[in-house]
This record gives sequence, C-alpha cells and structure tokens, in this order.
Amino acid sequence: MTRRDGPAVRDTPGTLPGATPTNCQDTPMTGPTITLAEAVTATGLSASTLRRRRGDLVELGATHSKSGWRIPITALVALDLLPAVTPPDTPPGDTVAGAVTPPDDVEVVALRAEVVALRQRLVDAEQARAVAEAVATERDRVIEAQRQHLRMIEAPAEAVPEPVPIRVLPEPTTARRRWFLRWAA
Repeated sequence: MTRRDGPAVRDTPGTLPGATPTNCQDTPMTGPTITLAEAVTATGLSASTLRRRRGDLVELGATHSKSGWRIPITALVALDLLPAVTPPDTPPGDTVAGAVTPPDDVEVVALRAEVVALRQRLVDAEQARAVAEAVATERDRVIEAQRQHLRMIEAPAEAVPEPVPIRVLPEPTTARRRWFLRWAA
C-alpha cells in the first residue's frame, strides 16, 4: 500500500509506476501486439500463467476475441514479463553491412595463397602417413616370418624312440578253450 496525495491506494501488478488502476483501465496501452502463443515464446512463461494474469493484461490493453488474444508488448513490459529494452539509436544511413569493410585485394590474394600452401602440406602429410603405415605393415610381416624361422631353428630335434622289443607270446594250449569260444560252439 502506498499513499498518493490522498487515501491509500493498493498497488496492483500491471500498473504503471505513479498510475492508479483506474487510470490504466481508462487509457489502455497501445502499440504493437502479439498473440498468446507469441507471448508464451517471448516471456518463457506458460500459457496458463499468462491466462491467470488476464485481468492485469486486460487492464493494460489486451483483448480476447474469437480470433484469439492480442496482447500489447507494452503490457508485458509493464507487468515485468519482458525486459524494457529498446534498440540502440542508429543513424538512418548506417547499416550493419556498411560497417563491415571489404578486405583489400592484396590480403585476399595472400590468404588464398596461404590456403593453397596449407592444402598442399595436408596432402603431403597424408602421403607420408600412408607410406609410414605401409613400411610398418611390411616390417611387422618380416618380423613375424623371422620369428617363425627362429622357432624352427631353436626347437630341439625330436628324439627317435628306441624300438620296443617284440615279445613272442606262447601258443595257447588246446586243453582249455577260452570261454567265448566255448560258448560260441
């Protein structure tokens, strides 16, 4: 509650500093308007939050019709939903494209020559890498072949086993036949 040259007047969100709610209602704010969806995107708030602030928005000039919401940008600024930022003043003939100066032809030629030299260095480096990979692969193959040869040279010769003497089994006696021969007969 603040006092303004008379009885206490309740400050409500959405009122301009120094203005009473009745002044805002009598003279709605004008200016560029945006839709509810655009206001949601611009403020980062949800649509339901903006709908809850409907009373304040209507006091500040927002309208709701069949075609949808029309919310003045000044109403969003007055409710502190958007920052009150204005673009910097620029002279009428000054543009961003005019602020950029084109490079000198000498600079362009020098930079293009440097790009060509760097591309050639890149090609040379890639060729050197490919040659180094081929050499490394060949060395690995030679090392593996030499490793196999060393294994064959260092391996002990297999000893020839001594012949086992053959035992001569005595002839079976005929007096007794083996049980499976008896059974088969």
